[in-house]
Amino acid sequence: TMSFFQFATTSSRATVPQFEMFREYFGDARYADQIITRALDPNQIPLASREQRTGLLVKTIQLMVSYMTILQKINEAVSNCETLPSSSSKYIEKPWDQAAALFIGSLEGSDDGGTVDGLMLYSVAKDTCGEFSTCDPEKNAVTNEEIVDLFYSGRGAISAQNCAALQRAVNEIEPLLMIPMIQGTLSRSLVNEDLTFFPKDTSLTEGYAFSQSILPYIDNSDNAAAETIKSNMDLQFVVEPVPDGAPAVFSAMATALGKMPNVNCRDVGKTVDGLDACTGGANASSAYQTQPLVLSILITVFTFCTMFVFS
Repeated sequence: TMSFFQFATTSSRATVPQFEMFREYFGDARYADQIITRALDPNQIPLASREQRTGLLVKTIQLMVSYMTILQKINEAVSNCETLPSSSSKYIEKPWDQAAALFIGSLEGSDDGGTVDGLMLYSVAKDTCGEFSTCDPEKNAVTNEEIVDLFYSGRGAISAQNCAALQRAVNEIEPLLMIPMIQGTLSRSLVNEDLTFFPKDTSLTEGYAFSQSILPYIDNSDNAAAETIKSNMDLQFVVEPVPDGAPAVFSAMATALGKMPNVNCRDVGKTVDGLDACTGGANASSAYQTQPLVLSILITVFTFCTMFVFS
């Protein structure tokens, strides 16, 4: 059994091509663990409420720890496919299935589209798609359906011992996993630009976590865009959050995504007010409401999910 602390600190993450980019951006291989440590210690973020620190912890686990572990597992499956004999298919199937489990989570159930009780990245995508008109008729994120299809496709590639097809599935999964991170960053910029000094809204710390999850990619594409997003989505307590306004965040995101050929900005979508990740925009407001999760319940659920998958 592995804990989320182990996921956040394991040296096995170095096998992920994107990991070095994260390590360089944050200047620390344990970047997610450092954020979680800050969230757990009220003395490190003294102006944050308990609910805000809980929101930061939850989103960091969902968006940074689980995300990198999913990448680690799908890349491990490809590596095993290319290096192990065909008789060792279980060593290819296991990390692939673990990645799918970490993406979806055990609380989504077996029904199409899952439930409202999910806690993993699959659930985050369902939460963010509505504001950007990227949900399917059943209110599930279109990207979720695409990723699930790719996990099935990858399973077929494993059965056929087709490592090239498995690698193609990985290449398509990776950018789709980023879509809710981008949407969440943009969504919270809309909410947080209306906040004032010393806000107690959980959207502040959630917005910080969303932005941190995507900033290494943005910085790698356009440093100026990354600086704009960082300065607006940072933990702002003694000054008003999002000082340049949400349109500046949208514009910076659009600039960076235009230089990221593997990410389709149309997958991100646009708000009803016309702000979108392809062109940016000028005016918008959002009525996004966040519901803080209780820390003890989250840890219990995550522990159960982890024990189920990795035992």
